[in-house]
Amino acid sequence: MRGIVAALARPVPPANIHLGVEITRLERLPAPSTGYRLHVRTHADVDRALEFEHLVFATQADQAARLVSTLEPGPHGTRDDLAETLDALRAFTYVRTLVVTHTDQGVLPPAASDRRDLNLAVFEREPAVAASEGEGEGEEHAQEDEWDEAQGHLPPSSVETTHVVLSRGSGSSSARSGPTTKTKLVLQTTNPLTPIADAHTLASTWFSRAFVTQRSQRAVAVLAARARARQGAGGARNLWFAGSYLASGIPL
Repeated sequence: MRGIVAALARPVPPANIHLGVEITRLERLPAPSTGYRLHVRTHADVDRALEFEHLVFATQADQAARLVSTLEPGPHGTRDDLAETLDALRAFTYVRTLVVTHTDQGVLPPAASDRRDLNLAVFEREPAVAASEGEGEGEEHAQEDEWDEAQGHLPPSSVETTHVVLSRGSGSSSARSGPTTKTKLVLQTTNPLTPIADAHTLASTWFSRAFVTQRSQRAVAVLAARARARQGAGGARNLWFAGSYLASGIPL
């Protein structure tokens, strides 16, 4: 992934790359321009302004909505256009997700014949032992309320998915026995239900993942229609959204 980013950024002049800045608000440029002015703040608390004709938000919908909401509505009754864009962006909800790349085969089914490219696991709940069903449910909710990311795994309500990323043989040989092959698995587990041991962990990343709903699918259609119309001539002109939530499939 770092190689892809480097290749895409190579043609861009270094003066046009702005890292380590926080966008504080957006502002429309005076007519007849249809561009925008970005007000940014550096780590040294220096305020700057950058001007662009188009803005492409390659980020989460909630982050895009936060920035777009700083815009003042445009003239000539374009308030509804901007409001429609914001409503669509705010239709996406997010859940926290943990992805661990590792070599711990303990998360896979014990029998090799049961293993697949994607291996799903759910938490096996203990039989209810509470005096009443309502009491048992209350205890379960309390346990999930106490869960936090520092535990290095997801709550029991999650579904663990382990993808076999790489399976290869690492060979060795000796004069007496000849070559031998040992299979090495590189795995990627999404939403682990128990922590992956540090000794097996290659990388571990928390991120927010768009949660697909009927409402979010309707929002995709709204944003796609505005893109086909080149964002119209109203409150969202020259704003483009390229987050994974707009693509079909699993929005990672």
